[in-house]
Amino acid sequence: MLLLLKVMKPINDASITTTKMRRILKLALERSYLKVADYLLRRNLIQVSPEELLSVVRGNKSELVSLLLQHGADANAVADPLSGPPIHHAVALLNRRLVELLLDEGNPKSKANINQTGGYYWSVLHACLAPCPEPCFEPFSNIEEAQRDMFDFLLERGASIADSAGPWGTVLHKTVCTAPRPLIEHILAKADGKLSFKSEDEEGRLPGHFVASFNRVELIDLFLPDDETFLRRDKQGRTPIHITAAGGLGALHMLRIILDKFGVDILLKTDDDGRNIFHWVCRQNDRRVFEMVLERVSEKPGLKQKLFTTRERCNGWYAWDIAKRHSNERFLPLLERPAGGNMIVAASGDWPSLYSDCDSCFGVSCVPF
Repeated sequence: MLLLLKVMKPINDASITTTKMRRILKLALERSYLKVADYLLRRNLIQVSPEELLSVVRGNKSELVSLLLQHGADANAVADPLSGPPIHHAVALLNRRLVELLLDEGNPKSKANINQTGGYYWSVLHACLAPCPEPCFEPFSNIEEAQRDMFDFLLERGASIADSAGPWGTVLHKTVCTAPRPLIEHILAKADGKLSFKSEDEEGRLPGHFVASFNRVELIDLFLPDDETFLRRDKQGRTPIHITAAGGLGALHMLRIILDKFGVDILLKTDDDGRNIFHWVCRQNDRRVFEMVLERVSEKPGLKQKLFTTRERCNGWYAWDIAKRHSNERFLPLLERPAGGNMIVAASGDWPSLYSDCDSCFGVSCVPF
């Protein structure tokens, strides 16, 4: 109340600017001064901005969210394209109360659209399966139960599985990255055939590519059940074997299973830029992964030499060059570099920029996934 009394005096001064009032409102919201915020908004001294609503949603402040909605905040307004609508962030917090407020309170014309897409999470269903670092999963005993409950609640409120696909794929693409198998099976059951294992994201990747990338061995039977699925290429020609090979120590078990299932001939598969298994293995830095692949290819006469002498098409590099570029000097003694090999080095001693083709590293070594 003391702050309220201090604030009220300058507000009656005609010289006060909207910018100053905005600062006062921001301070009130940050410190959860409900009465100050209510005073400003009730007298129509200032309108709620999308940034302010998003801020209190992210702050998990139900009372302030309710207040802003009652004073005309638009639950569908987007503060910036990257953030997306507030409801995505409420879902990511796994706070049903916040979600219900956005769906039910305020002006009927500005209530949250549960199927609004865009921003970091893309959809409410994606947000549910990729919660923020500190979600609120009470009264549930663990985050998986809270996610399951939120997913079911969103479907009950009209969230569309069919319309949730976006640049990063369907809900399955997101789920297989980290969600436990029981939750994935629950989602598949709820989807009732509306989620396809062969749906592609904008890069042409199947959920199976992500199973490989995140080394989800326990999901192979679901998402990589046959040769057709496993050998499927994305738009850069990458199959799951290429992605797994760049995955470091975590990929060791996955690689063994893949090679036991499909045999060493699968290692001959190249991506659209002509990179084979060693071009990919040399992007990660765990020697045990490299040695395991080397041991397997050595079982078949001539295969190792063929793989070592294959040049990728972007820069004409051998696997030796890729290992050197990725600071994996300890691999070099084990790699056979053909006489007169490329080893492209500028006059200054610097390597040419690899950004033109390192987007296909799939994020393990060079750029974010």
